[in-house]
Parts: sequence; structure tokens; C-alpha cells
Amino acid sequence: MEKYIKPTRNLVLVEFEKPECEVRSGIIIPEMAHLEMKQRNAVVVAVGPKVQDLKKGDRVLVKPYGTLKRFGSNLALYDISDIFGIVTDNWAGPN
Repeated sequence: MEKYIKPTRNLVLVEFEKPECEVRSGIIIPEMAHLEMKQRNAVVVAVGPKVQDLKKGDRVLVKPYGTLKRFGSNLALYDISDIFGIVTDNWAGPN
């Protein structure tokens, strides 16, 4: 039987992204150099009812040590205050 996690209040469930091991210039970065960066980029899996700014599928930048609970190596539960922002490909800039 599969179990699902549904966040409550202002909590967000995220899945960590696997970092790329090669940068644009072609330099390959060792896996150990990625450890901190690996834990900062994540994808939103589910949000609690009081979270209004995020939705499932958003790519976010999280505090490396702000997690409330980890589930395995890829899933973690965060308070909304421990999420720095949404990662986008376009610069929204000031209006």
C-alpha cells in the first residue's frame, strides 16, 4: 500500500533536484563539491492549505538546513519561511 504525504498549514513538500555535474564551459565538478548546492534546489510536490505563492511543479531555492522532516534522500517537508523563492528562466525584474 502506497502512502502519501499531504502538508498541513503553511508547510511545503519538496523533492530535491539532482545537480548537473558539468558546467556550460565543459568543466566537470566533482560530486562532493555539489553537496551543499544539491540540497538547495528542489521541486514542489505538494503545498499546505495556507500556502498561496507556490504550486505543485514550481522550482524553488530552499535553506540548506531549514528542513522540518526528511523522507528518504529526495523528499523533505519545509516551512514556507524556509523557502527563499521560485527559480525561473526569465528575469521578471522590477515593474
